[in-house]
Amino acid sequence: ETTWDGVVISAREGADIRAVTGGKVVYADWLRGYGLMIIVDHGKGYMSLYAFNQSLHKNVGDHVRAGEVLASVGRSGGRADAALYFGIRKNGRPVDPEQWCRKPTKG
Repeated sequence: ETTWDGVVISAREGADIRAVTGGKVVYADWLRGYGLMIIVDHGKGYMSLYAFNQSLHKNVGDHVRAGEVLASVGRSGGRADAALYFGIRKNGRPVDPEQWCRKPTKG
């Protein structure tokens, strides 16, 4: 059985990291192996995780809208190159993050 733990996306150091959808910040701090990490609770058991950040722009308890800047891309957590770790959890279990990364279709 294959499970998704998340994806690492190469990006320019300092680039904005935006929330995939609205929610509440439930974690914003250093986490061993992930560096600076921010976690957003979207309700109904869904959370999004953003790690390896250079800096965090939100604090625990902040409410965020879809597309709002949460952090900036960095190399924290032992990364040699700038990148974003992006993961989705449903009831604490990893799910394929691709469905959350698709660009909206024009109507």
